[in-house]
Amino acid sequence: MIKSSCLIAILVIFAACTNGSQKDVNTKQQTVDTTTANAYLQASVAYLIDGELYFHDFEGNTKTKFVEESEPILNFVFDDEGETLYYSVERNNTFWLKSANIGKPEIKPEWVINWQLSNDEAFSNKALSPLYYNEGKVIIQHGFHSPSQHYDKMSVYSISDNNINHTELDYKLIASSFGAFTTEQNEEYFETIDEEAYYIYDNANVCLTDKMVFYTEDEKNEADSYASEDSYYYGFTFSPDSTKVLFVAQILEQRWRYGPYCIANIDGSNQMVLEQSDSFIETLPVWLNNNSVIFMGHKGSIYVANNDENSIEKIAENAFDFKIKD
Repeated sequence: MIKSSCLIAILVIFAACTNGSQKDVNTKQQTVDTTTANAYLQASVAYLIDGELYFHDFEGNTKTKFVEESEPILNFVFDDEGETLYYSVERNNTFWLKSANIGKPEIKPEWVINWQLSNDEAFSNKALSPLYYNEGKVIIQHGFHSPSQHYDKMSVYSISDNNINHTELDYKLIASSFGAFTTEQNEEYFETIDEEAYYIYDNANVCLTDKMVFYTEDEKNEADSYASEDSYYYGFTFSPDSTKVLFVAQILEQRWRYGPYCIANIDGSNQMVLEQSDSFIETLPVWLNNNSVIFMGHKGSIYVANNDENSIEKIAENAFDFKIKD
């Protein structure tokens, strides 16, 4: 009887220990999953390098790889809340849209829909078009035109209707997805006078470019002449607090165009040329919530510029695209 009681006690203790160990394992696994999800949510920027997606946290200066997708990611975008990730992968020689809710502790990518695009249709001479998100729609450009170096068609996936509409490219729709002003708004607030950009408000014209120096690529090496034959400015967007403006300075010199992005305060102070940028790069600069600008250079380097500090910091290399998370 005593032996039986001892045996029962040992079994009870063993079961309790085993159950405790299992709970500990589950707790550790849940901690890992939650930590990864938190890293995705806390990051304000994500970028794509060689088919792999990374989330970049400026506060901790860390990057976290999106490990839930095993296939190479071709392009991506977030919804307005920054919790649903949409991205394209190749499947049976066609392109598919997938999604993943990165706000959940357990992240499971899901197949969404076939883009119905072949390699010849979807690719430019470099890579797949970036994805855009606009009011419940995911947009991809296609029909690349080599002479103009631009797309002329687009496919629009409606999330609520779960269908795709193939149509001619609507640049206004693309531009509105990253907050660019319409042509009418540009003309209302901004004007080019004697090859300088001016911000117009309260019947006053504030020059945004009189302290900027623009070089062509060849002139950077010689530093003795300027690209000032003909200039105009467009693509104006305000910073989140509307104290700064980002825009393109389109410099025309004979048959060659050079289009760097620029930042200036709306009072004309802290003017800055983003020399590594170019308006011909498909991935467009975007304002961060701290009034810095993130942009991409020709060789896939990603930079963050702050015109108050007159600083430009490189945060990544060899990237294909980046997106911010609001």
